[in-house]
Amino acid sequence: MINITILQGRLTADPETEHDGDKTVTTFRIAVDRPGPAPRTVDYFTVECWNGQARACGTYLREGREVTIQGSLRHDEWKDRAGRRSRDYVLAQQVHFGPPNTGRHEPDQQRTGRDHTAA
Repeated sequence: MINITILQGRLTADPETEHDGDKTVTTFRIAVDRPGPAPRTVDYFTVECWNGQARACGTYLREGREVTIQGSLRHDEWKDRAGRRSRDYVLAQQVHFGPPNTGRHEPDQQRTGRDHTAA
């Protein structure tokens, strides 16, 4: 069985980072252009990353920043007071940061062009 997803796109908003004890999770959405002739079509994906990678993404990524994600598709289902719920997302194993956004403040460490693939 193979479940590998590779996406390249831009963040639609700043990432959201949460801490739960010694674990960190960062979630963000990216817009990915769908290949093909005009008119331009865009797909949106939710990306989730954990721990060291989550801290790096929460620190350095901002709305509009280009990223390349390698991960796997996930589908979660659960029941709560509102009934059955579900969500689909990409669990990132690697996040490669694209060039910084021009005209926006970026931390100095990111100006080196290194990609951050901390796990």
